[in-house]
Amino acid sequence: MEAGIALSILVFGVILGATRYRVVERHILRVVFYILLPLTVCNAFLTVPLHWEMMYLPFYGLGLDVILALIMLTLTRGLENRLRGSMVIASSTMNVGIFSIPFLKMFYGDLGIALATIFDVGNSFYVFFVCYLIASYFSGGEYSWRRNILNYLSIPYVWAMLFALSIRSLEVKIPEYLFLFLTPSLLTPYLILVYLGIHLSMSFGRGFKKYLRNLLVLWITKFSVGFIAGYLFGQLMMLEGDVADVVLTLSVLPPAFITMIYSEMMGLDLKYATFAVSTSIMIDIPILFMIAGI
Repeated sequence: MEAGIALSILVFGVILGATRYRVVERHILRVVFYILLPLTVCNAFLTVPLHWEMMYLPFYGLGLDVILALIMLTLTRGLENRLRGSMVIASSTMNVGIFSIPFLKMFYGDLGIALATIFDVGNSFYVFFVCYLIASYFSGGEYSWRRNILNYLSIPYVWAMLFALSIRSLEVKIPEYLFLFLTPSLLTPYLILVYLGIHLSMSFGRGFKKYLRNLLVLWITKFSVGFIAGYLFGQLMMLEGDVADVVLTLSVLPPAFITMIYSEMMGLDLKYATFAVSTSIMIDIPILFMIAGI
């Protein structure tokens, strides 16, 4: 049931992206990023039982990103800097906020959202600080700490998480009627799927064969290392049930959209970055269904 709904909405987005109405992509992204994701995170953190053991997730996410970056740095020696920079960033970032939410919500409910948000604290730090440093190095540009601190502090759902955790830690009782303001969060997974569909339909073009070998290196490295790391980490921490599945899901997420933003902004290989993000999303969707046992 969940698979059919998700794929139907995704296909609708692809069809929409093939029309002149694809311009709604930016508007959908703004609504999701600035309104719906914060509401979704608040709802998850205010309703899901949280344990302090979950606080290992930011460190695990950051550690996995760094390991993937180091592996890709080794595998890409000899390639030109523009391409190498895009490959390192694509291999080591996880698309948590804009890609994983629909699937985590459908498969694991608010527990999946809460775990993903905690995991993304470490991942976001890596994306906005370490990845910017990587992009600057391979492009020959200058690193701006001020810009990255401001970028990190401007993530709405990070503030939503901090707000909800403060409410929980202070044991403030929230009247039931206030939860009605969180109702729009129910739209989050569906709008994200539409956005992903539009993005996929706009992402392919000439030159794919030129990058196929380097894309294979990315796919094999990212998904195999992520899967092994997620499984071993789950065994080490003795995770069970949905918690173990969510951690495994987070470990194999496709590259973050920031891969394309950095590639364009810093003069890296934007075409490779676009192919890497789009094709990885298509490969990852069946993997997520497999992990969920659907």
